[in-house]
Amino acid sequence: MAINYTGQTIGKMWIEQDGRTFKIQLRESNCLVCAIHPFQKLNSETNKKEWYHELVNFFADESHLKKCTENQKIQDYFYGDIKKVRLNLYYKDNRIFLKYLVEDGIEVTCYYEEPKQK
Repeated sequence: MAINYTGQTIGKMWIEQDGRTFKIQLRESNCLVCAIHPFQKLNSETNKKEWYHELVNFFADESHLKKCTENQKIQDYFYGDIKKVRLNLYYKDNRIFLKYLVEDGIEVTCYYEEPKQK
């Protein structure tokens, strides 16, 4: 499956790993959940910092998420402890993801905001 995501952030996660906290963006995409870690890195050729996006994980659809979480917690798929999650419930995929996060006992804050029209 090719994962295509937009620049639209539809939620955020804070994951703690080895004493460090990482902010992960949940992006609008062609799958149920697309978790991206944006970070800056020095380009050795230009000697300037540039933005990079690292795919942390994804769940293609609800059946994929359900199968993955039958024997494991969602935490196990994000390489650290999920400390909190913030979801925009305007996006129906987030409403599905919310159910699984809550079942795993993860702290979730929800809000509703329509995307700004360009």
